[in-house]
Amino acid sequence: MKFITFWQFSREDDDKVIAKNRSLVEERKKFPDKFPKVMYPAHMMGIDDKAFSVYEADDERQFQNLIMHYFPEVYFEIIPIFPVSTFPEAPGKGEK
Repeated sequence: MKFITFWQFSREDDDKVIAKNRSLVEERKKFPDKFPKVMYPAHMMGIDDKAFSVYEADDERQFQNLIMHYFPEVYFEIIPIFPVSTFPEAPGKGEK
C-alpha cells in the first residue's frame, strides 16, 4: 500500500535530523525491510519547514520504525493513498 507522508521539524533540530537521516541510510542497508520503501523522495513545500514523501509499506511496523527513528524531532502525518481507478464508482469506470 502507498502512503503520502507529510513531515516537519524545527530548524533548530537540523543537525539532529541530518544525523538521524544518515543513520537511517546505513540501517536501511543492513535491514532493507525495516522501513517503508521510498517511492517519491522528500520534497519541501516551501512553507513552515513542511515536506512530504511517498512511501510504500507492507507492514505498519515499517512506519512505526520510521517514526521512532526520528522521534522526537520529526512530526509525521501518514495518509494512505489509492489510485482513483481502483474504486468501482471511479469517474470514467464503466463509461463508453
